[in-house]
Amino acid sequence: MTPARVADPPGIPHSAPQHGEPRPPMKRDDAVPTDTQPAPFEQALRSAIQHHQAGRLAAAEQDYRAALSFQPLHPQAIHNLGALAIQAGNPEAGAALLQQALRLQPEYPDAAVNLAVVLNNLGRLAEAEAVITRALATHPDHPGMAAALGMILLNEGRLAEAESALLRSLFRDPDRPDAWFSLGIALLHQDRPEEALEALREALNVRPDFPEASTHLGLLLLRLDRREEAHAVLRAALRFAPDFPESLFHLAWTITEEDLRQSADRDGWEWPPDRGDERVPDAAPGIGPLAGLAHDQ
Repeated sequence: MTPARVADPPGIPHSAPQHGEPRPPMKRDDAVPTDTQPAPFEQALRSAIQHHQAGRLAAAEQDYRAALSFQPLHPQAIHNLGALAIQAGNPEAGAALLQQALRLQPEYPDAAVNLAVVLNNLGRLAEAEAVITRALATHPDHPGMAAALGMILLNEGRLAEAESALLRSLFRDPDRPDAWFSLGIALLHQDRPEEALEALREALNVRPDFPEASTHLGLLLLRLDRREEAHAVLRAALRFAPDFPESLFHLAWTITEEDLRQSADRDGWEWPPDRGDERVPDAAPGIGPLAGLAHDQ
């Protein structure tokens, strides 16, 4: 089964808003009460968060490390530095920092969710499930935890359990595109394509710039022989992520011979092109619009 992934764990900030569920780094007022913090710590942490939320990762890292030089065991600063490491493409280092934050503050639900998600994305499923199971024992109503558990169970192939966990998450917080996306994949692997369509569309309603959801929706529409809808979905995906390779590849399979002929007539180029004696194969062996989808069930 293809692992279900999210672009970033909830709680990791983006340079631009992407969807409803990620939480930015903690604001200064969420830190330990200011009467216990020296002014240089507060200043460095405030600056780090501002840089982080603006997408200035190098400057944010420098200021988080400056803050930690004053309070080296501050769990929220360590958590935010771990989130930054993951966003910067270093998930192993980020996971280690999140584990440190949880050791310092075991009752830290956002750190538990983020750690479980990054471990899930690294394929360390048993560790991810252990983290989220411990956290759920004390925070059973946390929607992010139920969503993370659903993603982990999905990757373990426990589809009915994954569906149940994701539905619990969405009941508490319906504006989670990651949970809608994972629910769509779980339903698809249970051969419930119409329900999967609805879940993937909900993911895109919450977060239109979600290329993974658009690509899976487009592939599913192709599978159902709804080529025009698939074409529209994949073209919309490319408006938000023009270099997303899966959308580019699968969009090609929605283009018909008639589409090419009409485009040639409209724009004044030749179709089919004159290639002389060159023979072009009808299709590359083994490549099709449903590669990687139909056999994942």
